[in-house]
Amino acid sequence: MKNILPAILLAALCFGCEDSPTPVEKPAEVTGVTIKPSTGDGKRSAIDRDFMTGELNAREANLLKVLQKACPLDKHMLYDCPEIEGLFDITIVAHDNAEDAWKSLQKAVKNRFGIAFREDHRDVEVFVLTCPDPSKKKLHELTDDSRGGLAFVGGIGWMFGMQRMGDLAFQLEQWLSCPVLDETNIKGEYDFVLRMDPKNPTSAIEGVKKLGLELTKAKRNRPVVVIIKKQ
Repeated sequence: MKNILPAILLAALCFGCEDSPTPVEKPAEVTGVTIKPSTGDGKRSAIDRDFMTGELNAREANLLKVLQKACPLDKHMLYDCPEIEGLFDITIVAHDNAEDAWKSLQKAVKNRFGIAFREDHRDVEVFVLTCPDPSKKKLHELTDDSRGGLAFVGGIGWMFGMQRMGDLAFQLEQWLSCPVLDETNIKGEYDFVLRMDPKNPTSAIEGVKKLGLELTKAKRNRPVVVIIKKQ
C-alpha cells in the first residue's frame, strides 16, 4: 500500500497539469494610450487630433485611418501589411509634442497587433508653396495695428496676423492632410487673408492664388514611416 500511494499522487498531479490552461499574456499597456474595440457600426466615425500636443480622440474608426491622422505631417505613412479588421475607439492624452504622442501610439499598436514600423526616405507627393512673381504678392506689411494669430471670419476666410510663409504652409498641411513645403523664399512676417470655404479644404488652393502665391503638387524625397508587417 505504501508503494501505491506515491504513484497515485503523482498521477493526480500530472493529470491536473495536463488540464490546466496555458495563461495568455495580455499586451503590455502604454501609458496615455487606450485602444478598445468599438461597439458602433462606423456611422458615427470621427477622428479629432490636436496637432501641437498629439492629443487624439477616435470613435468607430479604422485603425489605418487613425495611424494616418496621428502620423506627423512631415512624414508620409506607407501601409504594407494585412489590414486590421474591425473598428476601434482610440484615445491619446496630450503629450509635450505630437512626435511623442505618435511614438506612444506606435508602441501601443505594436504591443496589441504585432505591427512593425520602420522609418525610411522615399519619393512621395507633396504640395509646394511658391511665389512666381514676388512683385504681385498680396501680403500686407506689418503696421502698429498688427496683431499676431489666426482667426476665421465668416464669409471671408482665415485672417493671418504677423505670420510667416512657414506658418501658412503649416496650416495648409492641417487642412489638406499632406505635407506642404515652403519654397516661396519670402522672409519676414505679414498680415493677410486666405479666402476659403472651411467645409471644403481644397478651396485653400484657389485662396492661395489670390495672394499671388501658388500651391502645386510635386514629388520630393521625404521621410516616411513604413508599416512593414504583422509580426
